[in-house]
Amino acid sequence: MSKSLNSVSLTGYLGADPKHHVFDDGTQVANLRLAVARQKKQDGEWVDDTVWIDVKAFGAQAEAITTYLAKGSFIAVSGQLAQPRRWVDDEGVVHFAMVVDHAQVTFGPRVEQADSRPAPVSAAQPTQANPLLSEDDIPF
Repeated sequence: MSKSLNSVSLTGYLGADPKHHVFDDGTQVANLRLAVARQKKQDGEWVDDTVWIDVKAFGAQAEAITTYLAKGSFIAVSGQLAQPRRWVDDEGVVHFAMVVDHAQVTFGPRVEQADSRPAPVSAAQPTQANPLLSEDDIPF
């Protein structure tokens, strides 16, 4: 049997607020939906396409993610691919989701709000922290 490397690195924007859960044994997990942009050719034209990735982070990082990140936050993720998640919706359509497990999450630039919770980086409002961010950078 040959050895292989299971490692993935991605950057993107959170498509929803993180969900935080604490198990009975005290283990913390943060579940994230990461939007990663790509381009594909459709009818002879290049169009933007969004790939959605489920991300799971554990431990103290899960608590920090829940405290400081929100929908629209830009992050970098590194971790290992897990088996894709599969489910059937109410209409019988089969769906799949790629999953990055045991992720290490690096927070992107942020702006402080008056209520002291960091605002997500929004493409609609470029910030001094990242003046190069434009509306075209967010894939949703």
